[in-house]
Parts: sequence; C-alpha cells; structure tokens
Amino acid sequence: MPDFMFKKRNVWFFKGDLVSIEHNSKSQGIVAIKNWTQDRIMYMATRDFVRLREHAYTYKEVSELLNYASPTLKTMILKGLIPGPMGRTKNGEIKQGYPAYFSEERIYTIREVLAGRHIGRARKDGLITNNLIVSESELSARMNKAYMVYVKTNDGVFIPTFPETI
Repeated sequence: MPDFMFKKRNVWFFKGDLVSIEHNSKSQGIVAIKNWTQDRIMYMATRDFVRLREHAYTYKEVSELLNYASPTLKTMILKGLIPGPMGRTKNGEIKQGYPAYFSEERIYTIREVLAGRHIGRARKDGLITNNLIVSESELSARMNKAYMVYVKTNDGVFIPTFPETI
C-alpha cells in the first residue's frame, strides 16, 4: 500500500470545487470550509461534508496510483493529451508556487486515456498493447474505493487479485 494512503488529508473536492477545512466545531457538528475555486467560506453539517467530499491527489500520488512517472504526466498535460489538475487559487487556475490537485474523476479519465495509448513498436494488426497502466478495479482499490483481495502462493508470497467485470 502506498504511503500517501495513510496521510491526513487537508484538501478535498466538494461538488467539483477545491476546498479545505477552515474550522471544525465538533460540538455543533458544523464545519467551515474554504472554497478555493470560488474564493469564499461555506458552512455545512460535518456529516454532509464527510459524505459528499472526494479526495484530492497531488502529482506524486497520481503517478504512484497510475504507475507513471510524475514528469511524464506533466509533459502529457502540457501537450494537452490528458486533463490537468486544479490549482489552489481562485477559479482553479494553475500558478507557480501554488499546489495543484487532481480529483478522483480526473484520475479515472487520465487512466482511460493512458490505457488507450500503445507502448512500444506499432503492431501490424493495429491493436493496443499497454501493460503498464493499472486496471480500473486496481485503481479503485488503490484509491480505497474497493477491496483488495490477496492470494497466497506456495512460496508464501501474497499477490493482489482484482475482480474484473466482463
């Protein structure tokens, strides 16, 4: 399991906007949220925020999730091949010195684009060969959206298995 899965998250996506928690009143069950995209403070019930929020991932985390190098992802974003992250600025613009984050939806979109890219020499039949990118079910498991099931081999090594839908 990658180390970032156990880090405390301070930044989230809420209804497509990048947000962070400004204040959490546990006794009242209310949380004050700084909406970076709209540049305003929002108040809501803690239970609703926890239920509706989505994780925000950095370049490093996305590269670990997808088994791609971070510079490769940045190059593909600059070329317009894959969607870029949302910056922690007004309107989600990317600016030098400000962190940028990917939503779960964008990560699945990036995975789909990368899965459709051929790696290596072109095949004569035109089919795509890409064994580097993770499957959608493996990505869901890495993002803690699904369970990982391990099989123990005769050597005592645990190998993850992922149920594929046909």
